[in-house]
Amino acid sequence: MSKTMKLPTLFEISNEYKLALAELVDLEDDAVVDTLDALKGTLEVKAGNVSAFIRTLESTSSAMKRAEGQIAQRRLVLDRKIDRITKYIKTNMLNAGIKKIELPEFVISVKDNPPKVDIVNEDILPEKYFRSKTTIAPDKTAIKKDMVNGKDVDGCSLIKNTRLEIK
Repeated sequence: MSKTMKLPTLFEISNEYKLALAELVDLEDDAVVDTLDALKGTLEVKAGNVSAFIRTLESTSSAMKRAEGQIAQRRLVLDRKIDRITKYIKTNMLNAGIKKIELPEFVISVKDNPPKVDIVNEDILPEKYFRSKTTIAPDKTAIKKDMVNGKDVDGCSLIKNTRLEIK
């Protein structure tokens, strides 16, 4: 079993320095200076090593920040590529009249999204379709409900889209 020698911490060294100052009052001046110089040297070396470690941590932190930015940029590029390829598959499936492709790994299908309200002209929208919040905005949920039930709402149209689903 090997024993490793534990070096004193910076806190321990600074306490030793303080204690030595208090205890060395009665000693000769040369002995006091020599003792304090030895402790001071140890303290400076330890403080220098700890400071070097801090610099290493700062450097690592900076490198991580740069990497985070690069990763975020790469993720955005991948997300845009996913969107383009998804639209490509969906467009070609719709052009060919194919709604579903079953493969061993997954099923690709073009599904209808639930309808969503597009506010074409908010200025002519009846007041009952506004809801109160910090800013006044049309209540798309109420508009959608009425429009899905066949009611015309001035200033709005109902949009139906499709999406590509991969399971």
